[in-house]
Amino acid sequence: MQLSIVSYLDPQATATIRKLQRELSELTGSVASLQSWEPHITVGDGIEIAASVSNEVITQLEVITHHLTPFDVRLQGFSNKQNRYGGKGELTTPYALLMDVVVSQDLKDMVTKIQNEVTNKWEKWYLKPQPYAPHVTLAFRDLGKEGFEKGLAFLSQYELTLETTINHIALVEKQPDKDVEFHRILFGESK
Repeated sequence: MQLSIVSYLDPQATATIRKLQRELSELTGSVASLQSWEPHITVGDGIEIAASVSNEVITQLEVITHHLTPFDVRLQGFSNKQNRYGGKGELTTPYALLMDVVVSQDLKDMVTKIQNEVTNKWEKWYLKPQPYAPHVTLAFRDLGKEGFEKGLAFLSQYELTLETTINHIALVEKQPDKDVEFHRILFGESK
């Protein structure tokens, strides 16, 4: 199974990002970010494991989250990619429109722990960009060049700053048409 390691945005930030994603979808024709999964921040490389060891991965993440407390992260500014390659077996265009995440010390520490204590121990199907430059994806995968250019023009006139609270780590299973949450671990919880 292919698992992504993410933290979903809180409900308020999700509602704001979804509104922006819908506006961009109407403008660009790209629907993948609306249909694939909920707005999130990737906090670890995607790992490929046998279903039989999924509890081991969950336990590794519980060790990390047990001592974490919720923290806020700022989303501010927009960026893009014209060379997105996706993960193993993922069909994608090279274009993406993104909202940037300001890397706080809490976020950086959590991502480092996930890398050192979880993802480095498993085969990868997706590598998060290095150096770590987190973002929330606004449009991707089915975003064509013309839609990308329209989206860039739209975002150049758009100002948005958000705060979101990170209080969990989620494992999300890659499926053919949609990414589905497999398991969520709230901070402070353990087996």
